[in-house]
Amino acid sequence: MRSYLLYFLVLPILLFSSCGIPEHKIPYTKTRTIQDAQLELAELEKHISAENVITTNSFHMQNFKTLLRQARYIVFHYKPSETVLKKLSTILDHAHVEKQLASVKKQNGIITGLLTEGYYDSCDDSFQPFLRYLPKSALKGKKIPLIVFLHGYSPSLNIVNWGYFPEKLIEFAEEHGFALAAPFGRSNTDYQSIGERDVMRVIEEMQKRYLINSEKIILSGISMGGMGAWTIAGHNPDKFAGILIISGRGDYYFWQNISSNDIPSYKRMLINAEFPITMLSNFAHIPIVCVHGSADSVIPVEEARHIAKIMQNINPTFQYIEIENADHWIFDDVFARSDIRQWLLSRKREVPEKFRFVIHHSKNASCYGITALPFLPLIEPAELGFEIINDTLLLSAKNIESVIVCRELLPRKFRKLKIANKEKTILRIVKGKNDIPPLSPVGPVKNAFLEPFVFVCTAAPEDEEGMRYFNQRCYEWYRYAKAEPRKMYESSLDFNKLSQYNVFVFGEPEKSILARKILENAPIKVDGEYFIIGKERITREGHGLFLVYKSPWNPQKLAILQCGIAWGEELPENHKYDFLPDYIIYSREIESDGCNKALYAGFFTTDWHIK
Repeated sequence: MRSYLLYFLVLPILLFSSCGIPEHKIPYTKTRTIQDAQLELAELEKHISAENVITTNSFHMQNFKTLLRQARYIVFHYKPSETVLKKLSTILDHAHVEKQLASVKKQNGIITGLLTEGYYDSCDDSFQPFLRYLPKSALKGKKIPLIVFLHGYSPSLNIVNWGYFPEKLIEFAEEHGFALAAPFGRSNTDYQSIGERDVMRVIEEMQKRYLINSEKIILSGISMGGMGAWTIAGHNPDKFAGILIISGRGDYYFWQNISSNDIPSYKRMLINAEFPITMLSNFAHIPIVCVHGSADSVIPVEEARHIAKIMQNINPTFQYIEIENADHWIFDDVFARSDIRQWLLSRKREVPEKFRFVIHHSKNASCYGITALPFLPLIEPAELGFEIINDTLLLSAKNIESVIVCRELLPRKFRKLKIANKEKTILRIVKGKNDIPPLSPVGPVKNAFLEPFVFVCTAAPEDEEGMRYFNQRCYEWYRYAKAEPRKMYESSLDFNKLSQYNVFVFGEPEKSILARKILENAPIKVDGEYFIIGKERITREGHGLFLVYKSPWNPQKLAILQCGIAWGEELPENHKYDFLPDYIIYSREIESDGCNKALYAGFFTTDWHIK
């Protein structure tokens, strides 16, 4: 076994910048053989399973465990070529450093340059990677801007092979003192749902771990990442100093060449919650640059021209740059442009004195420290507005039940203003963010993935078909989000644990106590040969049900039941959950978008009734 005394000798020797922040270095060693790498990885994994492990620096331990996950993935999935072994050895070298740093009581140094880090996601009990770059100027101890870079789509993405920064972006970051962060985004999720959560978590982690100027966070994205940047900025217009869209799209209906009226209302509501075209006012005050090649062979330039024309009408600072004869892969060229570099350098978050925020879902209902509680279901979007009149912050609301204003989270220039409400909407003013009451959980189904969840198998161990069905549902999550779901088995379940999670139950009520418990008070019933919704009865044969409802084990959690035929077997792995509303009864017939044809589908009201 090799000796790793080198790590303990090198780590304490810190290189100090002239202004005093220590710089750590990773002592990279020689490339391992696959046998040595496997032995070393096994020893490192023993460290994290030992009960006596003491973690002082949490984020270094999260990095350590993320790196071990990546190393194990390489060992399991890749043939040991020279390139693969070099990558594996680099990860193991880095893991030793993170392990050592995790045990240091007082940690005040950083590793500059390009590095993989990670965080623990309690949703599915996994460690998620992200890529970051810190310039040498970060050693000066001053807050620096951050550019968040969202990658594009590729069918071969995994937790090891996914992330990079364009060379010219790194060059710019080093020259001008910018930090960079590239979230994994859970692979190809379009940065929606858990993909969006990943991006916002990476931004949060960068701010916790490093001196990031929160007034100078710029969101950029290429291709699928450009579409994701539209989505995330539309949900969080108060978080960013600017948005840079490269070779992206922003209008689902234009993309698919359909009218919104051509599709069922439940799908329309789910689409409208994610695309900028249905929340235009949210972009009215964010500096945005959209860059596209006139000869783009992946996303036609007409899509960029279309969204640009619309944005120019609502945002006076919007810029559209079309590069003549350029194809899709213009990413490096864009970051080499002097006009783009000057735009990046000029960005600083500004707070408008008048704003209208469009809300399609209660999970995206907070902006500038103001939280709306919209009426459900949101058949029409809710609107939250504010404007400063003299010494008063005047609020307006549409399709909103109540508004909570948190003074701690308000922009500084708003904090001492009087607060008034135009409408009769209930207004509550709280001092700190801890005073904001928890929001009641709501669907759709994919919303249940945004907090700790568990998949529960209702099949008995000897039921091979039932076990195979459950394992396939777990594999679908793995293919979608690149992590195994947390699993429990009804046959050996500690029912007390169900209150900790959003609970996904896969199975028939005749064989499952849990399924019967979920249906007990739900407005949709399963009785003998029929699904029952209102006065309608649908035969169970050849049909399926997906239902999200308030959890009978914890009113602040969700319970999800899937029974009958499987959902979405013709859907792409990265769109498996896109079109699941609060409830849907569906057939085997497949629609043009790959979804099972819905017989009944929709959303519950605030008190969990069918509208």
